[in-house]
Amino acid sequence: MFLGNFDRIIDEKKRIAIPPQFLREFSGIDIQVIIAQSPEKCLYFFPSYELEKIIEKLKKISPLEIIQIKSRGRISISRGLKKYAGLEREVILVGCFNYIEIWNKREWNEEKNREIKTE
Repeated sequence: MFLGNFDRIIDEKKRIAIPPQFLREFSGIDIQVIIAQSPEKCLYFFPSYELEKIIEKLKKISPLEIIQIKSRGRISISRGLKKYAGLEREVILVGCFNYIEIWNKREWNEEKNREIKTE
């Protein structure tokens, strides 16, 4: 289960390090992940073993990519998906139980402020 929020930096090679708390969930059994656009202007990040459970949801989302978790637990996200989500140097990874959201840190903070104001 993916829980918690983690600040991350996109490094000079355009990689994001996955927090150890999230990497443990893969247990070495699955290094392929699915990255997809979300309606909220962030990216969904699913372990590929979740694919069968979420295939109907993913059919409505495009584009999506299957990528590998690289050595040291890092991922590279395509230019198109980074542009869609407005990912810059500072990002935040948000655990949402069976998937992760990847947000531009500034957008995440603005979204949280909007939620607080509407409560």
